[in-house]
This record gives sequence, C-alpha cells and structure tokens, in this order.
Amino acid sequence: MRCISLVTAALLVFAGGVSNAAERKCPATIHNSYQCSQFLETELAQEFPKLFTRAGLQLVISLANGRKKAYVDFPDEKNHGAEGKRYNFVQYYPEIGYGLIAVQYYEGGTYYLVNMTNGNDKDIISTPKISPDRKRIAVANVDLESRFTPNVLSVFELRSDGLVTEFLEKPADWGPGNLRWENNQEISFMQYQLNPKFDPKQPDKILVGTPKKLKYRGPHSKDTTKWAIE
Repeated sequence: MRCISLVTAALLVFAGGVSNAAERKCPATIHNSYQCSQFLETELAQEFPKLFTRAGLQLVISLANGRKKAYVDFPDEKNHGAEGKRYNFVQYYPEIGYGLIAVQYYEGGTYYLVNMTNGNDKDIISTPKISPDRKRIAVANVDLESRFTPNVLSVFELRSDGLVTEFLEKPADWGPGNLRWENNQEISFMQYQLNPKFDPKQPDKILVGTPKKLKYRGPHSKDTTKWAIE
C-alpha cells in the first residue's frame, strides 16, 4: 500500500482546513496517513468503547437504532498490490450524530461521514467543518500536486436521514483550503493555485492563495444554487 506521507497529508490537511476544536490529531512521530488513521481509531476506541469494535480486518459500528454497520478491509496483497482499501473510525461528532471513517486506498484515500443512527454514509472526500448552528457541514480539499484526490468545495445540509448537497464545486485548476465558517451563512477559504514562479528551494511556496468567500443566498434564491463564491 502506497500510503500518503504525513508531509503530503499535512499539506492536504492544511489546505483542506481540517480541524474542529475537538478533533484529534496524530503525534509528530507518525509520518504515514494510514498509521495516523490507526492511531486515531485506537484513541477513539478508548474514549468511546461502545461506539465500535475492531476485529482484525472488520470494523463494526454500533448504531443508535440497535443495528450494526460493518466495513471490511481488503489488504493490498489480496488484490495484486493496487486495489487495497482499509477503513478506520477516526472522528466522532456527537453534536451532530455522525462519525468519520478514513478510507485508505493504495494511492490516496477519502472520508465517509456516517449517520450514527441509521448507518447511511456519504463519501465527502475530506474532513468536515460544522456550522455554528450545527445544521450544515462544509468540506474543502486541495490536491494540485499528486492529484490522488479531487479538488472539492462543498456544503451539505444535515438532516435526520442523511446529507443533502447544497453546493458542490470540483475545480480542475485550483483547490480550496483553510476553510472556516464565519457565521451560519458565510464561509471563508483560500483559493489555491500552483505557483507559476515556484522555486524548488522554497517547497512551502508551491501554492499561492487568494482569499475568497462562499455565501448563502437564501432558500428562495432565483439562482440555481443556494451558495455562491465571491
């Protein structure tokens, strides 16, 4: 399995605006994205021992409706080295009733947001940012170098039965990062592009960013989307 190094992952996390205050982080001694996911799952299991169980390749989540939701790993060695998929429960958001599953592929990965009542999940690409009123989540992801993951800016409404997409942008030549809810109707982020004057001697300046806003237009907007980039 060709896991993302945490040097690359750190760029994706930084540019994707990863963390709500309660989110866990891996220690600096871990330099591999899959090992980081394993660490986070172990930490989470200690705090919430009844939330899920791990038995070898099987991750089983205990849902509020009394049922179970299972994810089964498929190691690389059983799939000719390039089709592996591994799941780790890495974050829990009790304030909205969802959990976050990190999915590791041979190259790159993604994240599933799981409804902890009914088990419905959705691939959201990166980690979520919860709105102040806890009615929506926003997601930003930028991967302009390796392109293992898509560039995504999205907003989902949280409903009792799942997520409803309100805004989705998948740009090819730029990626959103440093996402933050300013209030319930305004999101700030950086629009990153590859630096045309990139100097290999300054690897931290491979991207250049422009401040942007994503604003809510209201439920009765005449436009086709409730949200717009400004």
